[in-house]
Amino acid sequence: MEASSGPRTTVCVLVSVDSFDHPVPFAPIEGGKARNNVDRLADVLAPRRGRRTGRARRPAPRVLKVVNPAHPGKILNLLRSLADTPPDLLVFYYMGHGYLDPHDPAERDKFYLATRASSPEDISHTALSFRDLAGALRYIGAGSTVVILDCCFSGNFPSNALPEDRSFTVLASSRRGFLISPGEPGEPLTPFTAQLVRALGEGPRSLGALGKRLAELAQEPHNRPVSPYLPWHPVEVSVGNGAGTVLPPADDGPLKPPFEPPQRGPGLRERLRTLLRARRWQLALTALLLSVAALIGWHFLPGGSSSCPPPLELRMATAPEEVDALRQLVRAFEDTPLNHASVSGAQDCRTARFTVYGASLDALTGAFSDAERWGHGAPLAEVGPQPDVWVAQSSAAVSQVRARLVPPPGQRGDTFFDPVSLMTDRPVLVLTDPARRALGLAPAPDEPHRLTWKRLRGALAESPARTRPVLLRPNPTVSGVGLAHTLGMYAANGAGEFDRDSGLLPADRVHWLETEVISQGRSVAESAQALCALAEPDDTGGPGDGGAPVASGALVSGRQAALYAQRPAQYCSGDAEPDVHRYVLDGGPPLDYQLVSILWPADDRAERSRAVDAFRRWVRSEEGAGTVRATGFTPHEQDGFLFRLSDRDVADRLALFHAAHPELRLDVVFDITGSMRENDRFEAARTAVGEALNRLGEDDRYRLSVFPTGDDGTGLRKLTDGWQAVPPGGAELPLTAGTLRPRGIRQADLHHALRTVADGLETSPDDDRQHAVLLVTDGDFLNGSPPRTGLLAEVAEELRRRDVPVIVASMRPYGCAAERDTGILAEHSGGECEPLSGDLAATVSRHVAALTEGRQAR
Repeated sequence: MEASSGPRTTVCVLVSVDSFDHPVPFAPIEGGKARNNVDRLADVLAPRRGRRTGRARRPAPRVLKVVNPAHPGKILNLLRSLADTPPDLLVFYYMGHGYLDPHDPAERDKFYLATRASSPEDISHTALSFRDLAGALRYIGAGSTVVILDCCFSGNFPSNALPEDRSFTVLASSRRGFLISPGEPGEPLTPFTAQLVRALGEGPRSLGALGKRLAELAQEPHNRPVSPYLPWHPVEVSVGNGAGTVLPPADDGPLKPPFEPPQRGPGLRERLRTLLRARRWQLALTALLLSVAALIGWHFLPGGSSSCPPPLELRMATAPEEVDALRQLVRAFEDTPLNHASVSGAQDCRTARFTVYGASLDALTGAFSDAERWGHGAPLAEVGPQPDVWVAQSSAAVSQVRARLVPPPGQRGDTFFDPVSLMTDRPVLVLTDPARRALGLAPAPDEPHRLTWKRLRGALAESPARTRPVLLRPNPTVSGVGLAHTLGMYAANGAGEFDRDSGLLPADRVHWLETEVISQGRSVAESAQALCALAEPDDTGGPGDGGAPVASGALVSGRQAALYAQRPAQYCSGDAEPDVHRYVLDGGPPLDYQLVSILWPADDRAERSRAVDAFRRWVRSEEGAGTVRATGFTPHEQDGFLFRLSDRDVADRLALFHAAHPELRLDVVFDITGSMRENDRFEAARTAVGEALNRLGEDDRYRLSVFPTGDDGTGLRKLTDGWQAVPPGGAELPLTAGTLRPRGIRQADLHHALRTVADGLETSPDDDRQHAVLLVTDGDFLNGSPPRTGLLAEVAEELRRRDVPVIVASMRPYGCAAERDTGILAEHSGGECEPLSGDLAATVSRHVAALTEGRQAR
């Protein structure tokens, strides 16, 4: 008997993740297994079938592949779209890392499926919990659902999350609490999926039989990986008639036995017949039974369930230094009644969830300058996914982006961008005690004092050059905080409310401030970098006799200044705790954080707008205002755009910044040892360098060298002929896999490479150009030699004395540890270090961008 007389539909959602932004604890899975696994599974679940005659053929299974999704929202939004036309059979497959959260307040060891950006510090928002997955699958209303998990701890899925009113099966690759091996790098598939493909290729069989076949295959020698010994072992759990679901779906035969709710025994039927013989009860009882039957039928119909749909996934972009605070804010909102509603009969359903990610101001400016390409072009990889909202640090930042905004076709700029005031902070100057005394300012060790830009500029001008404090400020093309400080610094009035009447300093005065007061020898992209430089010892040969250290002041946000002042050593992960004083600066634009709704064309545009509006209304509520204060901001009750300058005014002021900023000469030094062939290190590093070079200004130049060239680890070879400009279409690097040394050649004399670069630098007191080194390295390693950290520290300190910071992209597993070669080079040169991760291109390019004047609008 056929389960259905019409065509039966199958949808297969195949999710696979082998690349992760946080290698600890989510180690990369080598060998390209993410793509290989889904491709091979698609071949066996949806093969190309030959011609059929006779009965109508079943529609070919629809296969949806999702490889290395950054966030769980991409998966949930895809599943949400399937509810419009529920399939007869839904197969969901996942390969990657399983994670157990021991700190979840509601469920100890809550089980999650990791995505590329998953972080243990924010696992509930960056990974997909099995409970959320089960709820999303149930909401679709498929006739039968099969979940296949190829990951560690997959046996830890909560069985009470499975819907009892559906044919639902989970096929896990491991028992509860067990790790499994992902296989050797040279193997194309993970061990479990390889045998799953083998079993499916043997022909259709029920899930119960498939589980038994996999158990047989698990006993074969192939499932005895030597290093480490982590064999897989299948676990099959079904509810309803799930064990009878057939995979792969065949052209003939049922997808599953028809699901029949448990039947009552004959005794009950006999009693019902007796009651119905009484005519006076017959009509009433028949009506009652029809009502009950209708209710039961509605409950079991696909889509008729009273379960909550998955929440709408929205993306929020903000400055990297604001990510943690904004995550706290949206988490609090997500648990409020404003974010819950009754949906299709289900009560108290969460309606929206926000994923917060960081993006620098220059990256957002570039992405919005060609918004049409964001969904599929370079901005998607370089910046992140299209945000539904952007929380800008100031109205000035919105003006900067809006000046270059090119919305998608059919959209107008004034409607595509919709900013409203969210909360406020104050621009603050943090000074060390020697710097405070050099400027003649009153002590402010506890509560911040007020200070105008006019008075600060006067004090700086009167201070002798030998003892004049040098201030660190985030680059205004990269940071909204840095932009607000820059506009205040340039305001001729320098006191009172900032508006068009504040005027503009002469160009020569701006040039003096930028070259004599603002330190341009460091990469400063955000407040934390400026503040933590104050805690560093002065080993640069700076002024003595009680003079201020080289990095003696920081222009930052009030919230970051307060966090730093409370515990400098903890804030900077160091030991130094200098005495600092804080001053709120008047006369410049406010840090009036703007919630910018970005109205991308979308079928669910109205739903997304309602969710964003609910968040805004909650922030303005008493409860929301309390959470805003708890995160270090000040609630802002006034709607509107407080910034009084036009977009053109901002561009004019940034032109003065560009004119005063020195040209950058960037030496790129790239490690080509054989170890760079492993774990996708080469591709990640090449992408990071390319993106960093694309942030250079029109007058900046770079040159590229590779090392080592000899088998003993020494040698440096130039790949470019002199200094090169980045063409408008982007940098074209002469780096290919063929450039790398053969596998097994791992020696790299990092000291020799840097010594050669330092000797070749053309720096002199008369050279007003900025020099920096971008170093990609897999570490200093010579056979039989101990780590040469002392020699590396010496050359790094020499570079620092010459104002040449080293930005390090560390490919080593230890990342940027302070006691290792990579951390020492960055610290002693006054540079920065970033470890290998999925964010490497964004973080390294942000440090390079903070050294430059940025690329100007053409």
